[in-house]
Amino acid sequence: MSRNMCSHISQQGPNPNNFAQLPKYDLPTFLNVNARSLTKKLDELDVVIRQNHVDICAITESWFSESVPEAPVSINGYKLLRNDRDGRVGGGVCVYVNLSIPYKEWSDLEDPAFETKWITLRPKKLPREYPHLLVGVIYHPTTQHREMTEHIIKSVDHILSHHPVCGIVLVGDFNQLPDHGIISQCKLKQIVTKPTRENATLDKIFTNMILLYSEPSVLPKLGTSDHSMVLMKPSIRNSFKTGQKYSVTTRCMGPNEKALFSHDLQHVNWAPLYRTEHCQDQFDFLMETIHTLYEKHFPLKEVTRHSSDKPWVTDAFRCLVKERQDAHHKGQVDKYKQLRNNVNRLSKSLRSRFYTTKVSHLKAEKPKLWWKHINALMGRNDNSKGGVTSLANNLTEGNMDNLATRINDFFKSVSKPLEPLASDNHYLNIKVDVVPSEYIISVTQVEKQLLKVNPRKASEPDKIPGWILKDFASVLGASICAIYNSSIRSGVLPQMWRSADIAPLPKINPPKAIESDLRPISLTPVISKNLI
Repeated sequence: MSRNMCSHISQQGPNPNNFAQLPKYDLPTFLNVNARSLTKKLDELDVVIRQNHVDICAITESWFSESVPEAPVSINGYKLLRNDRDGRVGGGVCVYVNLSIPYKEWSDLEDPAFETKWITLRPKKLPREYPHLLVGVIYHPTTQHREMTEHIIKSVDHILSHHPVCGIVLVGDFNQLPDHGIISQCKLKQIVTKPTRENATLDKIFTNMILLYSEPSVLPKLGTSDHSMVLMKPSIRNSFKTGQKYSVTTRCMGPNEKALFSHDLQHVNWAPLYRTEHCQDQFDFLMETIHTLYEKHFPLKEVTRHSSDKPWVTDAFRCLVKERQDAHHKGQVDKYKQLRNNVNRLSKSLRSRFYTTKVSHLKAEKPKLWWKHINALMGRNDNSKGGVTSLANNLTEGNMDNLATRINDFFKSVSKPLEPLASDNHYLNIKVDVVPSEYIISVTQVEKQLLKVNPRKASEPDKIPGWILKDFASVLGASICAIYNSSIRSGVLPQMWRSADIAPLPKINPPKAIESDLRPISLTPVISKNLI
């Protein structure tokens, strides 16, 4: 097809007078990134994509090669399309496409002499004037300007021969490639007006849909890249979704909060506990003291999560990226550089820290769970079949409260034939006048046991986190020791120590029946287990 196709089709365009009445369209948001090696910056890119609701993320200088598999560099909710540099270090282009957008990959247009990637998009709701979107991702590192310009025009012509009416977006790092050839032949406009590398505008966007998109904004650099990112959003709202947002309740547990908690706990007056004779009253005093300080220094807060969030990406990292973005927009250069360095350092440590604290110890103890976390780190799909969620769908039409009631009723029915102990049973009133010395527990013994507490264990049902018992063993050891010895003397256990939270654990996945496929797991207080 001749080059005139570009000129012909670009004459057709939406009537600007109609845009005030336009409904919500599925126009994608574009992010243009020169990554200069993407592998170690993927978590930061993931956060930027989520925060800016990006649908098409175009990457130049990905530095991918055949030795880099797709799984570790994938992003949940997006399809990765690559054109790696052949046989040379560096370079390469790729594009992440929102999975909710139908696309076609034009691999026949790839040429080893040029680093480009060509796709067409067909969202469900587009303006009538643009039934298809043509997207080209381009990296031009050489001085062969004429050859690259001809390749771009030829590729656009080829796609237009199949889809004569297209909205066109050419995005990437064009370096010193002259604009006039692309603009004049394809009737596009280059719309990035701010510098993206020092004082030069190298990362550009050419399009014929200038009435449908707002002026692109320049975002901070990704990691250690020397190019700023470019974000182009539609001027009309779109309806794309990449997973679901949900709210969770968590606690503020920064280093400052922990320091204040430590200070107050070390200055508690435990004299009332030692003066109390009954172990239940002693236990109640301990619980009230710890819970009061815990609620005071680690208050609950509601945060938004995304169904595609990675487990090692923390709230602190998300906030740091957002602060860096804000500093860049406000022109606070010194603050931006400091935050940029902080983001880079934290990004490097998150995955390794997650592996060290959450995964490495599972290899010998729980190989199946170890592989699950390794697959998450590698970006492989989670093949989980739903656990108890599938039971809710099958038995209670998805109502988790009704399912919990049915599971609870079944677990209680197991012990229904057992008669409770009568109030006058002599086993309930065992009193010891003199406790043999071998049954008296010392403070040193209690502290040694507290230091062995696994901080990752669940804190049910007394709600005392394991890390508090372990980190403050020297502070809490004497008071807990007093409760132990009081319990032995009176022959009575605090009510909480006779309680357990029951969690249903599926025997098979997915479970099909409550009666045969769920195993009850009892979560008991850590302090009571140490006494036993």
